[in-house]
Amino acid sequence: MIGKKIQKPVTDWSNYTTVALWCNAHRAMIEDKGDWYEVVALPEPPKPTLDEARTGKLAELNAAFATASGQAHCRSSLGFEINADEIANRNIEGLTLVLQPGESTLFRAYDNSFHSVTREELETMRREIVVNSQWLYQAKWALEKRIAAAEMAEVLEAIALSPEALAEQTGVLRETAAGEDDGQTE
Repeated sequence: MIGKKIQKPVTDWSNYTTVALWCNAHRAMIEDKGDWYEVVALPEPPKPTLDEARTGKLAELNAAFATASGQAHCRSSLGFEINADEIANRNIEGLTLVLQPGESTLFRAYDNSFHSVTREELETMRREIVVNSQWLYQAKWALEKRIAAAEMAEVLEAIALSPEALAEQTGVLRETAAGEDDGQTE
């Protein structure tokens, strides 16, 4: 539609509207050429500098990290998946404060199933949440390091940043650490 001309005075505003909507969807605009209007392409925005691209990637990483932290969950050694965000940590802390040693309470897991847990098991879950949080930070820091090391904008573009990418990076770091631990002897 680039190059399409609409004669003045406009007599068919529905056609003009259709053209305007097309322009909005296709990086184009209607330019006044005096006796007519013409559809022209918008110029390509300038490519960001490496520093601008890096700043954008870091902002993207921070947003992905905030989402990943807010949706965090992990497999507990108790045999079920638990929420591992700040709210879960605070709730579990509260339960450990009110339960006496040996007492139990119902606990709602990540999949909304209920489990009877003791104060000691709640303390275990709380430690697991903190460990999960640390792995998430390690993943964030590893991605920050890759962003800082990038010497070309194309390298930055190739770095996938999403809550899922952070979770994947967390898993890779955990597996790597577990493999290192398995190989050690005392």
